[in-house]
Amino acid sequence: MVQIITAQSVVEMIFSVIYLALLISQLFILAWSANEINVQSSNISNAIYESNWMDQSESTKKTMLIMMMRAQKPLSLTIGPFGPMNLDAGIMTLKGAYTYAGVMRQTYS
Repeated sequence: MVQIITAQSVVEMIFSVIYLALLISQLFILAWSANEINVQSSNISNAIYESNWMDQSESTKKTMLIMMMRAQKPLSLTIGPFGPMNLDAGIMTLKGAYTYAGVMRQTYS
């Protein structure tokens, strides 16, 4: 956004706008994928329970029980030491970038 604010020509501004749109789309694709991983992994336990596990052999029942126990804690992608990546983290990143751009716009004005 700072590049858009400080653009000297129309070509620089168009390039900056396209680049910003690509960065925002990349951020939301990553956040949406991370959120889907979390949601789908929490549904694994329910899917195993709703299967016909009662008709299986004892070893298969034990294996399914272990899988259900493991699936109680959903998978999540983390952003290093900052926490899990999800849609809220993506929105918070955009809000922070917008605030930073507002400060930079006031500085350049």
